[in-house]
Amino acid sequence: MFIFLYGEDGYRLKEARDDIVEKYRAKHGSSFNFFRIEGADAAFADKLDEALKTSSLFGEVKLILVNQIFSNPEQSSRATELIIKHQTVKDPKNVLLAVSCDSGAKSKPLFNLLAKDSLVREYNFLKGPSLQKWIKKEAASRSAAFEPAALSRFASIGGRESWEIINNLEKLANYRSARGGPITAEDVNLLIKNEVEPNVFEFIEAVGSGQKERAFALLSSELLFGRDPHYLLSMLIYQFRNMLIVKDLADRGNSPELISKTAAIHPFVVRKMLPGVRRFALSDIKAAYQNIVELDQKSKDGLCDLEDSLFALALS
Repeated sequence: MFIFLYGEDGYRLKEARDDIVEKYRAKHGSSFNFFRIEGADAAFADKLDEALKTSSLFGEVKLILVNQIFSNPEQSSRATELIIKHQTVKDPKNVLLAVSCDSGAKSKPLFNLLAKDSLVREYNFLKGPSLQKWIKKEAASRSAAFEPAALSRFASIGGRESWEIINNLEKLANYRSARGGPITAEDVNLLIKNEVEPNVFEFIEAVGSGQKERAFALLSSELLFGRDPHYLLSMLIYQFRNMLIVKDLADRGNSPELISKTAAIHPFVVRKMLPGVRRFALSDIKAAYQNIVELDQKSKDGLCDLEDSLFALALS
């Protein structure tokens, strides 16, 4: 049996994944056999093979969780072969829970296999009424509530992605819990920053261009200022993804204008990025991007201190 969760909304994806694991654990108790495998692991396919081959005894239910299943293209290709080979996965007592926040998941060969005859759920960023409904639910789980105007205001400036929204929501909930009553528009305006200061972009550019001392100093300043480290990491992922695309297209001899059109990146951004990416090999940018994506997953899984890891990244 397959359960496939994918989409760009990392926080809701993680919540859905953890909810499934805990429900299986609660339902089956001592008969629950759990395997957790990271798709970025160089031995991912071998570990998946071992987990699939492991026999379930005495009516055990086996749940194999694979995080970021598309992280390593070579390993994902082997995983496709293994999933086809091990027909036992079709048994409802053998469950493969595959998770991916790769924005290009639908273009992967393994996607079609996972999406066929599976429980499939897509988690992309929410907008409009759906976003407000989700924020209200998350606020209620923190014993908080919004005044109508405050909810609308927070939905518009609370964050670009769900990790930042949750961080800001917790800030508001803690602030209001000490005072009583619902969160007001004044609370939102007081506590939530409404724009990305230039220093954020300077930090990202410093990391991307290898300016270690400057990146370290800017990161220190941003964290001291109260910047959410998850937000900084999300911006780094966005920047390095664009660097990877621009570098690949530039190496193929495309003009800045064609790169901009093909990649759907503003011409000014492309022109500003080109001198920097030309200083690095494509393989170096790929490796850096992979490291940042792995750091993102580890932080979401609670496997690292994100601030310490960002400082290490700035100096790497």
